[in-house]
Amino acid sequence: MRFTAWLALILGVAVVGMWLNALFSGGVPELKTDPVAIAFHLAAEGIMAVSLIVAGVGLFGRRRWAVPLFYLGAGMLVYSGINSPGYFAGQGAWGIVAVFAGVLVLAVLAVTAVTGTRREA
Repeated sequence: MRFTAWLALILGVAVVGMWLNALFSGGVPELKTDPVAIAFHLAAEGIMAVSLIVAGVGLFGRRRWAVPLFYLGAGMLVYSGINSPGYFAGQGAWGIVAVFAGVLVLAVLAVTAVTGTRREA
């Protein structure tokens, strides 16, 4: 469960950091070209990040609510890990696509780890 807790915390914080960096460096042209779509995207990513961070803290404390919250955040993370690379692939940023592939694999491993732990309990 510690692996999952650390992964949730690290990825949640990383998502917040990535978006803050992109927003403050002017790296989100969609703010001008498609503000409604990016607002919904940012809301979804924010909910995902907060879910992962709070779930990670809860998993460390072995709180019962942490596992369902982790499943929510992990589900959103899996969706993001499948959907978001398309944007970067279109730009030829294959390194970032590879990072998303790694995140996707880690998310699946973390869900598997939590599910296995719950079956033993």
